[in-house]
Amino acid sequence: MHYGLGLLSTTSYRRVLEAARWADNVGLVNFAVPDHYLDESPAGRPTLDAFAVLAGLARETAGIELAVMLSPITFRHPAVLAKSAVTIDRMSGGRFLLGVGTGWFELEHTVMGLELPSLDERFDRLEDALGYLGAAFLPEPAAYAGRFYRLERHPVQPPPSRRVRLVVGGTGPIRTPRLAGLHADELNIHSTPVAGVAARVRRAREAAAGAGRDPAGLRISYSSAVVAGRSPSEYRRRLARAARSERVEPDRLERRMAQRNTLHGTYGQVEEVLGLLGEAGVSRFYIQRRLDANLDETGEILEGIGFRAGTARP
Repeated sequence: MHYGLGLLSTTSYRRVLEAARWADNVGLVNFAVPDHYLDESPAGRPTLDAFAVLAGLARETAGIELAVMLSPITFRHPAVLAKSAVTIDRMSGGRFLLGVGTGWFELEHTVMGLELPSLDERFDRLEDALGYLGAAFLPEPAAYAGRFYRLERHPVQPPPSRRVRLVVGGTGPIRTPRLAGLHADELNIHSTPVAGVAARVRRAREAAAGAGRDPAGLRISYSSAVVAGRSPSEYRRRLARAARSERVEPDRLERRMAQRNTLHGTYGQVEEVLGLLGEAGVSRFYIQRRLDANLDETGEILEGIGFRAGTARP
Protein backbone atom coordinates (compact mmCIF):
# COMPACT_ATOMS: atom_id res chain seq x y z
CA MET A 1 0.00 0.00 0.00
CA HIS A 2 1.32 3.45 -0.95
CA TYR A 3 0.22 6.52 1.00
CA GLY A 4 -0.71 10.07 0.06
CA LEU A 5 -1.98 13.08 1.97
CA GLY A 6 -5.23 14.74 0.94
CA LEU A 7 -6.21 18.04 2.54
CA LEU A 8 -9.85 18.76 3.31
CA SER A 9 -9.51 22.54 3.01
CA THR A 10 -7.23 25.19 1.47
CA THR A 11 -7.66 28.15 3.81
CA SER A 12 -4.06 29.39 3.75
CA TYR A 13 -1.50 28.92 0.97
CA ARG A 14 1.33 29.17 3.50
CA ARG A 15 -0.13 26.26 5.47
CA VAL A 16 -0.84 24.24 2.32
CA LEU A 17 2.77 24.72 1.21
CA GLU A 18 4.04 23.65 4.64
CA ALA A 19 1.96 20.47 4.46
CA ALA A 20 3.00 19.73 0.86
CA ARG A 21 6.72 20.14 1.63
CA TRP A 22 6.31 17.93 4.69
CA ALA A 23 4.59 15.25 2.60
CA ASP A 24 7.31 15.53 -0.04
CA ASN A 25 10.11 15.25 2.51
CA VAL A 26 8.74 12.17 4.30
CA GLY A 27 8.23 10.32 1.03
CA LEU A 28 4.46 10.25 0.53
CA VAL A 29 3.55 9.49 -3.07
CA ASN A 30 0.90 12.15 -3.54
CA PHE A 31 -0.38 15.43 -2.17
CA ALA A 32 -3.98 16.29 -3.05
CA VAL A 33 -6.18 19.31 -2.49
CA PRO A 34 -9.97 19.55 -2.84
CA ASP A 35 -11.80 21.74 -5.34
CA HIS A 36 -14.52 23.58 -3.45
CA TYR A 37 -15.68 27.18 -3.52
CA LEU A 38 -17.18 26.88 -0.03
CA ASP A 39 -15.99 24.81 2.93
CA GLU A 40 -18.41 21.97 3.65
CA SER A 41 -17.78 21.84 7.40
CA PRO A 42 -20.00 23.63 9.95
CA ALA A 43 -17.05 25.91 10.70
CA GLY A 44 -17.33 27.42 7.20
CA ARG A 45 -13.60 28.02 6.68
CA PRO A 46 -12.36 30.13 3.74
CA THR A 47 -11.31 28.31 0.56
CA LEU A 48 -8.74 29.08 -2.15
CA ASP A 49 -8.83 28.08 -5.81
CA ALA A 50 -7.44 24.55 -6.14
CA PHE A 51 -5.71 25.02 -9.49
CA ALA A 52 -4.00 28.25 -8.47
CA VAL A 53 -2.77 26.56 -5.28
CA LEU A 54 -1.44 23.56 -7.22
CA ALA A 55 0.35 25.81 -9.70
CA GLY A 56 2.19 27.36 -6.78
CA LEU A 57 3.03 23.97 -5.32
CA ALA A 58 4.31 22.81 -8.71
CA ARG A 59 7.19 25.27 -8.36
CA GLU A 60 7.78 24.80 -4.63
CA THR A 61 7.92 21.00 -4.31
CA ALA A 62 10.30 18.53 -5.87
CA GLY A 63 9.26 14.90 -6.23
CA ILE A 64 5.74 14.37 -4.95
CA GLU A 65 2.73 13.96 -7.23
CA LEU A 66 0.21 16.79 -7.05
CA ALA A 67 -3.51 16.23 -7.55
CA VAL A 68 -6.85 17.95 -7.46
CA MET A 69 -9.30 15.55 -5.79
CA LEU A 70 -11.83 16.08 -7.25
CA SER A 71 -12.85 18.88 -9.59
CA PRO A 72 -16.63 19.01 -10.15
CA ILE A 73 -17.58 19.04 -13.82
CA THR A 74 -20.12 21.72 -12.89
CA PHE A 75 -17.35 24.27 -12.19
CA ARG A 76 -15.40 24.42 -15.47
CA HIS A 77 -15.73 23.61 -19.14
CA PRO A 78 -13.36 20.74 -20.02
CA ALA A 79 -11.35 23.16 -22.19
CA VAL A 80 -10.53 25.11 -19.02
CA LEU A 81 -9.72 21.88 -17.16
CA ALA A 82 -7.46 20.75 -19.98
CA LYS A 83 -5.54 24.02 -20.26
CA SER A 84 -5.13 24.32 -16.47
CA ALA A 85 -3.98 20.70 -16.25
CA VAL A 86 -1.41 21.06 -19.02
CA THR A 87 -0.11 24.27 -17.44
CA ILE A 88 0.42 22.63 -14.03
CA ASP A 89 1.81 19.51 -15.71
CA ARG A 90 4.42 21.67 -17.41
CA MET A 91 5.17 23.67 -14.27
CA SER A 92 5.62 20.51 -12.19
CA GLY A 93 7.63 18.42 -14.63
CA GLY A 94 4.83 15.90 -15.21
CA ARG A 95 3.74 15.43 -11.58
CA PHE A 96 0.11 16.50 -11.92
CA LEU A 97 -2.98 14.26 -11.64
CA LEU A 98 -6.35 15.64 -12.67
CA GLY A 99 -9.21 14.26 -10.60
CA VAL A 100 -12.76 14.87 -11.80
CA GLY A 101 -16.20 14.01 -10.51
CA THR A 102 -19.85 14.92 -10.83
CA GLY A 103 -19.98 17.50 -8.03
CA TRP A 104 -22.46 17.26 -5.18
CA PHE A 105 -22.31 20.21 -2.77
CA GLU A 106 -25.59 22.00 -3.42
CA LEU A 107 -24.92 25.01 -1.15
CA GLU A 108 -21.78 26.14 -2.99
CA HIS A 109 -23.62 25.95 -6.31
CA THR A 110 -26.53 27.97 -4.93
CA VAL A 111 -24.33 30.62 -3.32
CA MET A 112 -22.02 30.99 -6.33
CA GLY A 113 -24.85 30.95 -8.87
CA LEU A 114 -23.70 27.73 -10.52
CA GLU A 115 -26.09 25.27 -12.11
CA LEU A 116 -26.32 21.87 -10.43
CA PRO A 117 -28.15 19.64 -12.91
CA SER A 118 -29.70 16.32 -11.95
CA LEU A 119 -27.29 13.56 -10.99
CA ASP A 120 -28.03 11.69 -14.22
CA GLU A 121 -27.14 14.75 -16.29
CA ARG A 122 -23.99 15.36 -14.22
CA PHE A 123 -22.86 11.80 -14.95
CA ASP A 124 -23.63 12.35 -18.66
CA ARG A 125 -21.58 15.56 -18.60
CA LEU A 126 -18.74 13.82 -16.77
CA GLU A 127 -18.63 11.04 -19.35
CA ASP A 128 -18.62 13.62 -22.14
CA ALA A 129 -15.88 15.64 -20.44
CA LEU A 130 -13.70 12.55 -20.00
CA GLY A 131 -13.93 11.86 -23.73
CA TYR A 132 -12.99 15.47 -24.44
CA LEU A 133 -10.04 15.40 -22.02
CA GLY A 134 -8.78 12.11 -23.41
CA ALA A 135 -8.64 13.67 -26.87
CA ALA A 136 -7.13 16.92 -25.59
CA PHE A 137 -4.27 15.10 -23.84
CA LEU A 138 -3.17 13.08 -26.87
CA PRO A 139 0.24 14.03 -28.30
CA GLU A 140 -1.27 14.72 -31.75
CA PRO A 141 -4.37 16.83 -32.46
CA ALA A 142 -7.59 14.84 -32.10
CA ALA A 143 -11.27 15.65 -32.46
CA TYR A 144 -14.09 14.86 -30.08
CA ALA A 145 -17.82 15.39 -30.55
CA GLY A 146 -20.16 14.68 -27.66
CA ARG A 147 -23.57 15.69 -26.47
CA PHE A 148 -22.32 18.61 -24.36
CA TYR A 149 -18.74 19.30 -25.47
CA ARG A 150 -16.90 19.45 -28.77
CA LEU A 151 -13.19 19.68 -29.64
CA GLU A 152 -11.88 20.48 -33.14
CA ARG A 153 -8.91 18.59 -34.60
CA HIS A 154 -6.48 21.47 -34.33
CA PRO A 155 -3.07 21.91 -32.66
CA VAL A 156 -3.51 23.32 -29.15
CA GLN A 157 -0.13 24.31 -27.82
CA PRO A 158 1.64 23.39 -25.69
CA PRO A 159 0.88 19.70 -25.33
CA PRO A 160 1.43 18.13 -21.90
CA SER A 161 4.97 16.99 -21.13
CA ARG A 162 3.38 13.57 -21.05
CA ARG A 163 -0.24 12.45 -21.14
CA VAL A 164 -1.95 14.02 -18.11
CA ARG A 165 -3.20 11.22 -15.88
CA LEU A 166 -6.87 11.22 -14.98
CA VAL A 167 -8.52 10.20 -11.73
CA VAL A 168 -12.25 9.51 -11.58
CA GLY A 169 -13.76 9.32 -8.15
CA GLY A 170 -16.92 9.45 -6.12
CA THR A 171 -19.35 7.28 -4.24
CA GLY A 172 -21.34 5.98 -7.21
CA PRO A 173 -21.36 2.16 -7.29
CA ILE A 174 -22.08 1.70 -11.02
CA ARG A 175 -21.27 4.60 -13.34
CA THR A 176 -18.25 5.94 -11.42
CA PRO A 177 -16.22 2.70 -11.68
CA ARG A 178 -17.38 2.16 -15.27
CA LEU A 179 -16.21 5.64 -16.31
CA ALA A 180 -12.90 5.13 -14.52
CA GLY A 181 -12.37 1.85 -16.37
CA LEU A 182 -13.20 3.45 -19.72
CA HIS A 183 -11.24 6.69 -19.38
CA ALA A 184 -9.08 7.07 -16.26
CA ASP A 185 -5.73 6.02 -14.89
CA GLU A 186 -7.07 5.77 -11.35
CA LEU A 187 -10.38 5.02 -9.64
CA ASN A 188 -10.66 6.79 -6.31
CA ILE A 189 -13.18 5.37 -3.84
CA HIS A 190 -14.37 7.00 -0.63
CA SER A 191 -17.24 6.78 1.83
CA THR A 192 -17.71 3.16 0.79
CA PRO A 193 -17.95 0.08 3.04
CA VAL A 194 -15.05 -2.31 2.62
CA ALA A 195 -17.52 -4.97 1.52
CA GLY A 196 -18.55 -2.81 -1.44
CA VAL A 197 -15.06 -1.99 -2.72
CA ALA A 198 -14.37 -5.28 -4.50
CA ALA A 199 -17.52 -4.93 -6.62
CA ARG A 200 -16.50 -1.43 -7.71
CA VAL A 201 -13.01 -2.64 -8.58
CA ARG A 202 -14.45 -5.50 -10.61
CA ARG A 203 -16.79 -3.18 -12.55
CA ALA A 204 -13.96 -0.77 -13.31
CA ARG A 205 -11.62 -3.48 -14.56
CA GLU A 206 -14.35 -5.15 -16.62
CA ALA A 207 -15.05 -1.80 -18.28
CA ALA A 208 -11.33 -1.32 -18.98
CA ALA A 209 -11.05 -4.79 -20.52
CA GLY A 210 -14.16 -4.20 -22.62
CA ALA A 211 -12.61 -1.02 -24.00
CA GLY A 212 -9.39 -2.81 -24.92
CA ARG A 213 -7.45 -1.26 -22.04
CA ASP A 214 -5.23 -3.13 -19.58
CA PRO A 215 -7.37 -3.75 -16.47
CA ALA A 216 -4.26 -4.20 -14.33
CA GLY A 217 -3.07 -0.76 -15.38
CA LEU A 218 -5.95 0.94 -13.57
CA ARG A 219 -4.83 2.07 -10.13
CA ILE A 220 -7.37 1.75 -7.31
CA SER A 221 -7.15 4.24 -4.46
CA TYR A 222 -9.19 4.86 -1.33
CA SER A 223 -9.60 8.15 0.56
CA SER A 224 -10.68 8.63 4.15
CA ALA A 225 -10.04 10.74 7.18
CA VAL A 226 -8.53 8.76 10.03
CA VAL A 227 -9.27 9.31 13.70
CA ALA A 228 -7.08 6.79 15.51
CA GLY A 229 -4.66 6.22 18.35
CA ARG A 230 -2.25 3.66 19.76
CA SER A 231 -4.77 2.65 22.40
CA PRO A 232 -8.54 2.98 22.90
CA SER A 233 -7.96 5.82 25.36
CA GLU A 234 -5.79 7.76 22.93
CA TYR A 235 -8.38 7.21 20.22
CA ARG A 236 -11.10 8.62 22.50
CA ARG A 237 -8.97 11.71 23.23
CA ARG A 238 -8.45 12.37 19.55
CA LEU A 239 -12.13 11.73 18.85
CA ALA A 240 -13.06 14.34 21.46
CA ARG A 241 -10.67 16.86 19.91
CA ALA A 242 -12.02 16.21 16.40
CA ALA A 243 -15.57 16.60 17.73
CA ARG A 244 -14.73 20.02 19.19
CA SER A 245 -13.32 21.09 15.83
CA GLU A 246 -16.50 19.91 14.08
CA ARG A 247 -18.71 21.44 16.82
CA VAL A 248 -20.48 18.17 17.60
CA GLU A 249 -20.54 15.72 20.50
CA PRO A 250 -17.98 12.87 20.31
CA ASP A 251 -20.62 10.13 20.22
CA ARG A 252 -22.44 11.89 17.41
CA LEU A 253 -19.19 12.29 15.44
CA GLU A 254 -18.39 8.63 15.97
CA ARG A 255 -21.80 7.63 14.62
CA ARG A 256 -21.32 9.93 11.65
CA MET A 257 -17.91 8.41 10.94
CA ALA A 258 -19.44 4.95 11.00
CA GLN A 259 -22.19 6.04 8.60
CA ARG A 260 -19.65 7.59 6.23
CA ASN A 261 -17.20 4.67 6.57
CA THR A 262 -14.49 6.96 7.94
CA LEU A 263 -11.61 4.93 9.31
CA HIS A 264 -11.46 5.15 13.10
CA GLY A 265 -10.37 3.21 16.17
CA THR A 266 -6.98 1.97 17.25
CA TYR A 267 -4.10 1.79 14.80
CA GLY A 268 -4.47 -1.96 14.68
CA GLN A 269 -8.14 -1.71 13.79
CA VAL A 270 -7.48 0.79 11.00
CA GLU A 271 -4.56 -1.25 9.66
CA GLU A 272 -6.81 -4.30 9.55
CA VAL A 273 -9.32 -2.42 7.38
CA LEU A 274 -6.50 -1.24 5.09
CA GLY A 275 -5.43 -4.86 4.73
CA LEU A 276 -8.93 -5.80 3.60
CA LEU A 277 -8.94 -2.91 1.14
CA GLY A 278 -5.63 -4.15 -0.24
CA GLU A 279 -7.13 -7.61 -0.76
CA ALA A 280 -9.98 -5.94 -2.68
CA GLY A 281 -7.50 -4.30 -5.06
CA VAL A 282 -6.66 -0.96 -3.42
CA SER A 283 -2.98 -0.06 -3.80
CA ARG A 284 -2.99 3.59 -2.67
CA PHE A 285 -4.50 5.21 0.41
CA TYR A 286 -5.00 8.97 0.81
CA ILE A 287 -5.29 10.04 4.44
CA GLN A 288 -7.52 13.12 4.56
CA ARG A 289 -6.58 15.79 7.09
CA ARG A 290 -7.73 19.29 7.96
CA LEU A 291 -5.29 22.02 7.07
CA ASP A 292 -4.81 22.90 10.73
CA ALA A 293 -3.93 19.31 11.70
CA ASN A 294 -0.61 18.82 13.46
CA LEU A 295 1.87 17.37 10.95
CA ASP A 296 3.83 15.45 13.58
CA GLU A 297 0.59 13.76 14.63
CA THR A 298 -0.22 13.07 10.99
CA GLY A 299 3.15 11.35 10.63
CA GLU A 300 2.55 9.35 13.79
CA ILE A 301 -0.86 8.20 12.56
CA LEU A 302 0.55 7.26 9.17
CA GLU A 303 3.31 5.20 10.72
CA GLY A 304 0.80 3.64 13.12
CA ILE A 305 -1.31 2.41 10.20
CA GLY A 306 1.56 1.09 8.08
CA PHE A 307 3.45 3.91 6.35
CA ARG A 308 7.23 3.89 6.67
CA ALA A 309 8.88 7.26 6.16
CA GLY A 310 11.73 7.37 3.68
CA THR A 311 10.57 4.41 1.58
CA ALA A 312 11.08 4.71 -2.15
CA ARG A 313 8.22 6.09 -4.19
CA PRO A 314 6.80 3.79 -6.88
